[in-house]
Amino acid sequence: MRTTIIKYSPFLLLALWLLLQLSFLKADPDGSINYNSRDVWTDEGLNTSQVRNYVNHYGYDIGECDNLVKTPLFSFSLIPGFELFGTHLWVSRLFVLLFTCLVISVFLKNTHLKHLGLLMLLICFTQFHIFQYSHYGMAQMYGIDFILLSLFFLYKYSQTSNPNPKTSNLFLSVMFSSFAWYAKIQFIYVLIIIPVTLFFYARKDYTDAGKNKYRVLFISLGFTCSFVLFYFLAWYFPNREVYNFILADESAGRLNLATNLFLRAKHHIENAIWIGTLKLYAIALAGALCFLFILWKKITKQYFIVLLFVIVWWLTELHNLLFVQLPMRYLLSLIFSTSFLIAFIMFLFYETGKVAQYIISCSTIIIVAVNLFFLYHGFNERTYSIANINEYIARTTFGESPVLGNWGPALAWDSRAKVTPVSSEYIPDKPRLNHFHPKLIIMEAGEEDSNHTDKTQSVNIRELADSSRTFHVGQYNVVLYWMKKEIYAKD
Repeated sequence: MRTTIIKYSPFLLLALWLLLQLSFLKADPDGSINYNSRDVWTDEGLNTSQVRNYVNHYGYDIGECDNLVKTPLFSFSLIPGFELFGTHLWVSRLFVLLFTCLVISVFLKNTHLKHLGLLMLLICFTQFHIFQYSHYGMAQMYGIDFILLSLFFLYKYSQTSNPNPKTSNLFLSVMFSSFAWYAKIQFIYVLIIIPVTLFFYARKDYTDAGKNKYRVLFISLGFTCSFVLFYFLAWYFPNREVYNFILADESAGRLNLATNLFLRAKHHIENAIWIGTLKLYAIALAGALCFLFILWKKITKQYFIVLLFVIVWWLTELHNLLFVQLPMRYLLSLIFSTSFLIAFIMFLFYETGKVAQYIISCSTIIIVAVNLFFLYHGFNERTYSIANINEYIARTTFGESPVLGNWGPALAWDSRAKVTPVSSEYIPDKPRLNHFHPKLIIMEAGEEDSNHTDKTQSVNIRELADSSRTFHVGQYNVVLYWMKKEIYAKD
């Protein structure tokens, strides 16, 4: 009995983690993690608006929003769940959460990586930001999950004793790394992780086996090129006009080389990283790197490829610090790679003996205790404004009349209305009222969320509305404008 409990204790901890996550499934995003943007408050709706329109209204316009073109795999993966259970926020959140649990389980079930899987669960997935994004219906954690699967299968490929190991594991590793940027184009830099890892892995060994690993490098490049070609043929070229427009709009001003990059990175570190529980992880990383320096020559061949992968991943994530604006969703993968690097170095040290096991166990307890303190605070601070507004809007029948505004997709899930988060740059030739005939427009009181679309087109929404109602959502005052019948009734 005792042996059985010990054997399955990691899965019991995963089950407890999942139960805690479920208590956040219908709650608002935590306001403390979005210090400089709306982020999750609007993006959970925006990331899914086009596929929800597809499910509810049997069609979508790829140009009405900038999300589907950037997140094809994530968006289309949600369709089966939406078809079965309806287009509800909890469905997209549960999809991401259960997929994350599946990925953690893959590590926990592996004989050689089960301790790493346990440390990953305790060190990474209890970290406040990672914990929160694990139940958000967004592409960020979904993409990170694919990177972890890529690492897992690259490890499996490196461990075979056969001189000609199964290429299927290498193919799966490249496939999952490609799925990361299929899920969201933000992860395009993941393309270089496997080739760079295999290059340095080959240089570690100067024997004939080392030469064979260079061959593996070229095989991986061939697989990578195949997935890039498929993406271009299946997604980019059919949608290239919209794709180019949206990416040009998205990238404008994001990386301004005219300003001091060092000062920009310093600003992000001070305001986004050296805060709250992230301070603990910054200190833990410094300590872990010191241990890594001590352990470097003792690292076995068995785990060397994992170490290379994680280091290359972490280094590629540092480019995020150079962005002009750094929303937390872009910082998440840096936070995760940092915490995973810490967990893996702790795992390497844990394997060296009983004294190390005692030190790592105590360190893990301290980190988890600190994380649970922040999670307890987040649990007590839960609010349900988005759920309440969704319930309010769902009382209205919309028919073919859409809901407009960047807040619309986040607040009109349960209404099954067509949601169109469109701004002036997408319809510059005429006011959006004449173009879409909306029954409801949702916007912030000052129109900051739509770049003052209606004001720039000399449209006074207040005069055209039959009634309005203001809600406080997070730190934003969001106004629901119910349009007069002559606005939404088509000729």
